[in-house]
Amino acid sequence: MINMRLNLEKRTLLIVSAFSLTASLIIFAIILPTVNYINKLNTDTADLRNYLEKKYEKTIRLRTSVEDIQNIKQATTDYPQYIFNTGNELKLITTFENLAQKNKVDQKIENSNLDRITNQRITLNLNINGSYNNILNYLADLENLNYFIIVEQLQMSPLVDRFNPTSTTTVNLHLNLSLYASQ
Repeated sequence: MINMRLNLEKRTLLIVSAFSLTASLIIFAIILPTVNYINKLNTDTADLRNYLEKKYEKTIRLRTSVEDIQNIKQATTDYPQYIFNTGNELKLITTFENLAQKNKVDQKIENSNLDRITNQRITLNLNINGSYNNILNYLADLENLNYFIIVEQLQMSPLVDRFNPTSTTTVNLHLNLSLYASQ
């Protein structure tokens, strides 16, 4: 009986050892690689989700950019009529002269680059003399011209008569202007 019992204990120990070995083999050969694979899939899925979210955001930005471009194109369709066309220099000078006559001021174009336009910009230096109100009306009419005019410098000073220093009815306006020009 002792022998049988020993046999039974050895058999039980052997069976338990075999089950433990089989369970360990299953854990290390099947379950751990599967858990590692699942974790790798999880990180790959998260990376893919982040990548797709970035692509989606870029697509949305692109779509809004295309819409913005269309809106800008519609808003700028009227701009060419406000840009000076080269070859119309006489018309521009005539416009400034008519503006001076309309507002009863004396105007002199001191310097310009109308004969050699650079960087698609025309520069004009004007010296204007007249009463303060007429000068202001001249500036208001200048602002309403159908050109994009950039006032680079505006300097207004009273003209003093040497014989009557208290009289300051005449004002001198010095303007440096720029206009956009197209070919």
